[in-house]
Amino acid sequence: MNVPTTAKDLLLLYAKEPCASSSLKEDESVPQNYLSKRHLLFSRFDEGIQLTPEMWYSVCAECFAHTIAKVLSNHIQRRGYVLDLFGGAGGQAIGFALEGHSVHSIEYSEQHCALIHNNARVYGVSHLVFPVCCDVFTQALRFCTSGATPQKYDCVVLSPPWGGPGYWRNGDLDFCKLRINKYKGSQLVSLMCRLVDSGISKRFILHLPRNTTTRSIYSVGARVARHISRVAIQELGSTKADFLTSSVIVSEMQLNGRVSFLAVYIGCWNKKLIRDIDNQAVLFTPSDGHSSRVPCGHLV
Repeated sequence: MNVPTTAKDLLLLYAKEPCASSSLKEDESVPQNYLSKRHLLFSRFDEGIQLTPEMWYSVCAECFAHTIAKVLSNHIQRRGYVLDLFGGAGGQAIGFALEGHSVHSIEYSEQHCALIHNNARVYGVSHLVFPVCCDVFTQALRFCTSGATPQKYDCVVLSPPWGGPGYWRNGDLDFCKLRINKYKGSQLVSLMCRLVDSGISKRFILHLPRNTTTRSIYSVGARVARHISRVAIQELGSTKADFLTSSVIVSEMQLNGRVSFLAVYIGCWNKKLIRDIDNQAVLFTPSDGHSSRVPCGHLV
C-alpha cells in the first residue's frame, strides 16, 4: 500500500468508492440501545451520517469528542494540527475540526476512511479532516515523515479497537496486553515512543476501556515520559528541559452517570488547564493496579 504524499493523494484514496449509507432499513440489525443513542453519537445524525455496524459501538460520541478537543484548544490557544490514529467513523476528528484544528485521520479500512470523509462533510469540516488509508503500526510513522504532513503535531490521538461490546467481561485489562487486531498494546506504546523520538509530538490522548488497570496506564505514561525527557534534553539542553514536565492525567468520560471510557492524557499537558475543561480528571496511582480517585492529574 502506497503512502500518500499530498492532500490530493489523500482525497483520491478514500473518495473512490462511497460507503454504504447508514439510513436505517427494517432488515438492518442495529441494536435498539445503540439506535436510541444515535443523536448522542452525532447530533446531526439525520443529515446523512454514515456508520458501519462496528462503528455503532466504536465511534466517539460527540459530547466526548467536544470535551477532548476543547482541552487541546485550551492548551495551544491557536489552530493546531492533530494526528488521529484509528480514526473510525470520524467522531473525534470532527470534534477537533470544529475547534478549527486540522486533522490527519489514519484508518486501515477504506470503508472507514469514506465514513470519516462523509461525516466530516455533514458537519462542514471536510476541508480540515483528511482521512489517510494506511496501517497504523507499519506505515503511520512513514506517513508522518513523508513530507505530506506538518513537521510536528500538537497532539496525537489513539483510539484502538477494544474487541467489541463485551470487552468488559474479561475483567481488569492490562493495556500492554490488549489485542489490536494482530498487534498488541505494547506495540502501540512503542509507536508512541517512536513518534516522540522522531519529533512528531509530545502530547498524546488515549481512548481506553474503563476496565484498564491504572498500573498499566502509569507504566505506559512513564515509558513515554522518559522518551519526552530525552528529546527535550536534545532540543533544549538539560537546564531548560528540567522545566518540561510530562503528565499522566486520566478522565472518566461519563454519560448519564455511567463511565463510557477513559481519556488518558500523556505528555506535555497542564493538569490545571485540563481540569478547567474537564472536571472528571482524576489521579491514577500504580500501587495496586486499581484507581485512586482524587481530583486532578499525576505528574510522572
